[in-house]
Amino acid sequence: MNDQRDCTGPVVAGIRRPDLWALSALSLLCVAISAFLGIHGEFPLNDDWAYAEAVQHLIETGKLERVGWTWIPMIPHALVGWFISTLFGSSWESLRLSNVLMAWAGVLGTYALCRQVGLGSLPGFLAATVIAVNPMHVNLGHTFMTDVPFATITTWSLVFFCRGLRKRAWVWIGLGILLAEAAVLSRQPGLAIPMAFVMVLIATGPAKALHLLVAAATIALTLFVHFEVPWLMMGPRDSGGLFGFSSLADSTLHSPYLLWNVGVNSLAHISYLGIFLGVGVIALLTGPRVIDSWILLSSLVLTGLGIGVILAYSHHLSLPLGLNLINRFGLGPTTLHGEEVLPQTGAAIWWVLTVIGLFSGFVILAALLHAAWKQRHKYLDRPDCLLLALIPVIYMPPILALSR
Repeated sequence: MNDQRDCTGPVVAGIRRPDLWALSALSLLCVAISAFLGIHGEFPLNDDWAYAEAVQHLIETGKLERVGWTWIPMIPHALVGWFISTLFGSSWESLRLSNVLMAWAGVLGTYALCRQVGLGSLPGFLAATVIAVNPMHVNLGHTFMTDVPFATITTWSLVFFCRGLRKRAWVWIGLGILLAEAAVLSRQPGLAIPMAFVMVLIATGPAKALHLLVAAATIALTLFVHFEVPWLMMGPRDSGGLFGFSSLADSTLHSPYLLWNVGVNSLAHISYLGIFLGVGVIALLTGPRVIDSWILLSSLVLTGLGIGVILAYSHHLSLPLGLNLINRFGLGPTTLHGEEVLPQTGAAIWWVLTVIGLFSGFVILAALLHAAWKQRHKYLDRPDCLLLALIPVIYMPPILALSR
């Protein structure tokens, strides 16, 4: 299949030999990473002790319960951990194994998603490889944190939606809805998936009664899943109100630091994007298609402004701008006492990475937005591409507005 670089590629029907080679290679890569890192050790990592308590409580009592400060439903996460623990015994290694398996499924899902929107097997393989070797994906995939399982559920939901929306194949759409609701029960940002699906279904399809009925049913199901299922499964204190709108509004919209949060979080996300996808910028700069000069110029200007903000507010900001993911000790928040004795990366390294990350991130965003704008007239004919474009539009604003 030819390398399709826009949203006009054909939907892939069935698995072909190149797909089998790619899936096998991706699986071997995941096995090699896990074999190198290992999952051994009866101790928690990061904050996964809180999620492990939910699994242990489920094993001992048959009831779901979460640690109060987690503030996410995490129901699928606890159920997967319980299932793996039932098979292999209750241990930290079993819990980490459950995440390793979910990480592997997410890598394969990334490849499947790329193929569904028309990318060739090689670009799909490269995209999935980027996910497989991403330090955050590797790190969190070998803990019992909820991030990677949520990403995996989301990815496969999008695979089914993209497959179903193109030809209105309701079985695939139904599978996408089920996984979208599972994502809602995993973490609050999962709400973006059914919201985007409903918008795409109404915008791209004929005004048929069936389409309106499916859209209405999806909205009703999502509200029920978000607000009532946690209450039914974990008790009154875990109603969906605690997981969503009221707490989000109180902590962000009423915060005097809303614009500050959005600005700093945007810089952090763009820098992170650029650091780990900077190789893509190299490909853009050296590839056969020349990047428009305005993209490079605007990216340089925005990078300069970003560095200026960091310097101007250096008493409030510290490098790296990694939120609670990247810090001067490495990946993830440190949970050890006496962390000052841990080896640290020098400030000069973080300045170099931040500048490279900001520039690369701005180039990637500008190139993506430019490509999306050029293809805008095709979106109504490609509901799968419209769905993928809407997800970050819905997903990112509340994420950027959350307090650091």
